[in-house]
Amino acid sequence: MEFDSNNSPIIRLPAPHTNIIITPPRYSDGEAVISMLSDPRVYMNLAGPPYPYAQKEWDEWFPIIQKGSHDALLEWREAEKSRKDGGYEKRWVKGAPVIAIRDVDPVNREQKLIGIIGVTRMDFMIKAASDENKRRQEVNEALDAGDPGIVWELGFYLAPSHHGRGIMPATIRALIHDFMIPYMNAHIITGSYFQHNAGSRKVFEKNGFVFEGVIPDCFELPESKTGVKGKKASVGFMRWTRSP
Repeated sequence: MEFDSNNSPIIRLPAPHTNIIITPPRYSDGEAVISMLSDPRVYMNLAGPPYPYAQKEWDEWFPIIQKGSHDALLEWREAEKSRKDGGYEKRWVKGAPVIAIRDVDPVNREQKLIGIIGVTRMDFMIKAASDENKRRQEVNEALDAGDPGIVWELGFYLAPSHHGRGIMPATIRALIHDFMIPYMNAHIITGSYFQHNAGSRKVFEKNGFVFEGVIPDCFELPESKTGVKGKKASVGFMRWTRSP
C-alpha cells in the first residue's frame, strides 16, 4: 500500500492495469455510484443496495463506509508502527481502508470512480435463515482480528464501461495479496453471485476461488427491480482458501 500527496492510502494494480487504483471512498463519489446503481447491468446482479438508488441513499450510506475506511486506516497505522517497533506479536486490521476503484487518466491524472469492492465478515444467513447459520455467524463475528478462522466475504461491482478488461480480477487479486493477507491474516474468503451472472463466477475463478454449489431460488428479487412480485434468483457460492 502506498500514499498519495494528501497522505491517503492507495493500492495500485500491476501492469497492464497501472492506471487503476483502489482508494478510500469520497463524498464526491455519489454521482458515479448513483449512476452505476441505476444501470440494470449492475443493479440486477446485486443483492444489497436498494433500488431505485438516489442521493438520499448515498447520503445514508456514505458515513458508514467512510467510518469503516477511517477506522481500518487507523488500525493499519497502529499495526505498522508496532511491526516497525519490533512488536512481539503482529497486530491485525479488522477491515480494508480502500474500497473505491478508480481509473486515473494518464494525461491530466483525473480520477474517475468506476467501481466498488467491499470486504466484510460472511453473512451466513444468505444461505438460509436457520438457527445453525445464525450460530455460525455469531461465532464468526466474535473472532478476534487476525484469527485465521474468520470467514471473509467479498462483494463488488464495476461500471459497464469497464467490463471485459480484466480489471475486477486484478482488483481482487491486489486487495487479497497486498492487504488482506499481510494485514488481516485472511485465510478463508467467500463470494456469492446470482446464477444468471456468469461473469462474476469467472471473476472469482480467475483468483483461485472454488465453486461450492448453488442454492436454487433462495433470494427474492425486489419488485422495484423486476416489476414482478415474488421473482426469485438462484445463488452460487465460491470459496478461496489460503495455501499453506
